[in-house]
Amino acid sequence: MRCGHAIAGFVGALLLHGGTGCSEWGCGDLACAPGYVVDFIADSAWAQGDYRFRVELDDYVVTCEGSLPLDPSCETVSISCEDPRELVFFGEDGCALSPEKQSFAGFWVNSTDISQVAVKVWHAEELLVDVVLAPKFAVERPNGEGCAPACTMASDEIVF
Repeated sequence: MRCGHAIAGFVGALLLHGGTGCSEWGCGDLACAPGYVVDFIADSAWAQGDYRFRVELDDYVVTCEGSLPLDPSCETVSISCEDPRELVFFGEDGCALSPEKQSFAGFWVNSTDISQVAVKVWHAEELLVDVVLAPKFAVERPNGEGCAPACTMASDEIVF
């Protein structure tokens, strides 16, 4: 049996049978990727200028640099990282918006084989964040129990 995307049929099956997940009525078609997501949450606008990031995944260290404002054409990535294994990917938010609405969204780690993540963030030479996180990985099935895909994921937030 192939699980396909059929909103009306799936909703009808849930209403009629009270079931979820992969069945003869189909599954959703959401995707997921294994890994660890850390969102940056700021209670005010990010200051313009240069930022430095240090992410230590157990014993593997990634250092990155970026600056605000972002490229208003959204064609150039602001953050560059020293990451030979290409495990850490930073997100930028709001490149087409005014500079006071731009930010660094956080980062994603392309690994589930980590137990501790130490994060430091500097603006100019001021240390803004110095935190150690312990990812709690779990298997997620975004399309319901019994449906593919199954992804091992964890997430955290860092509040500035």
